[in-house]
Amino acid sequence: RRSTASANGRHAGAAGPGAVGEQVRRARMQGYEGDACDSCGSFTLVRNGSCLKCMTCGGTSGCS
Repeated sequence: RRSTASANGRHAGAAGPGAVGEQVRRARMQGYEGDACDSCGSFTLVRNGSCLKCMTCGGTSGCS
């Protein structure tokens, strides 16, 4: 099951599309990319070279 933790550590639960849009907006305002982590679902991804790194769980995506 995929976690729906937001950048502030709270879980969105069964959030609708508007709630996800709000999470993206908040994440971008805090300096994050605005995408959800594939590993933990947090919106705390930062650019790390050509990759994205999750500041919550340390997972990476987009690396080759």
